[in-house]
Amino acid sequence: MIKRRGNKYIIFFCLYQIISTIICILAKQIIGGYGVFELAGALMGNIIFTEGSILFVFLGVLMYSTKGNKKSLATAYTIFCLIFFVLTAINNFSIEGLFYENYQWMMIGTLPFMYLYNGKKGKGYKYLFYLFYPIHIVALFWIGNLCF
Repeated sequence: MIKRRGNKYIIFFCLYQIISTIICILAKQIIGGYGVFELAGALMGNIIFTEGSILFVFLGVLMYSTKGNKKSLATAYTIFCLIFFVLTAINNFSIEGLFYENYQWMMIGTLPFMYLYNGKKGKGYKYLFYLFYPIHIVALFWIGNLCF
């Protein structure tokens, strides 16, 4: 009975993704402009037109399935990073492109922090990060515009 109910939700999710994909494409055709796919996809929860696309949804499932074993997490995460690097570098590989265009390969640098995580809640600097995140985005924006 539980399996049957789970299948119903999976089918509903897939139908919703198909419908929201069609709506995103129609929104792009009707409205036009830059970022319509991303905005409509984010508002509708579409896994194709959101940042990172379905690859990062797969990464989330991969990390969840290996959460109990740090070695399997490290192995799976490293393989994912290598595959992502190859897929992004295969079309246009250059040293400059590695740092300015296809920089997502640097996510392998988070692996030591994943190893250090002990499964316990930290000290609770939640509100500090609510301030830090938008401030650092604005600061990086201004630095990027002033220096480059």
